[in-house]
Amino acid sequence: MKNIIFVFVCLIFSLIISGCQETETHGAHQQTADEEVKAPRVEIQAKEHVNKNETVPITANVYYGEDLVDDAKVTFEIKHGDASEKVEAKLIDAGTYKIDYLFKEDGTYQVIAHTDVKDYHTMPVKEIQVGEGTTIKSTETEHQQHQETENEHYHDDK
Repeated sequence: MKNIIFVFVCLIFSLIISGCQETETHGAHQQTADEEVKAPRVEIQAKEHVNKNETVPITANVYYGEDLVDDAKVTFEIKHGDASEKVEAKLIDAGTYKIDYLFKEDGTYQVIAHTDVKDYHTMPVKEIQVGEGTTIKSTETEHQQHQETENEHYHDDK
């Protein structure tokens, strides 16, 4: 009989302890659910078409939620073909980071703003056309228009 009482007391004690742990866990979960989840947002601002050998300003406005961020780390990566160059941006105004970049060759460049805000890393991209030529987007549009024209001719022959 003493063994049954001992087992019964242990069982009740275990249920009480597990109930306390569940309440604590539930309380912690509820706290994080009430907190607002914020995500960083970066807006790259630069001309979309520039001349060869022209130095142009490239800026990034960095937000965390709706607030501008003054303690982000922003590094612009400028890619042209296989070549890539990274330039660290400087804070010039509330949430605005800037570099001045000299584009030395004609072609389409990708500007990637590697941005670290709090525990997040984001990499928005903007294309810049330097000198003569067409951008990748323009080339895709021309190809699509050419395809549509060929399809129209095909349908006319029937």
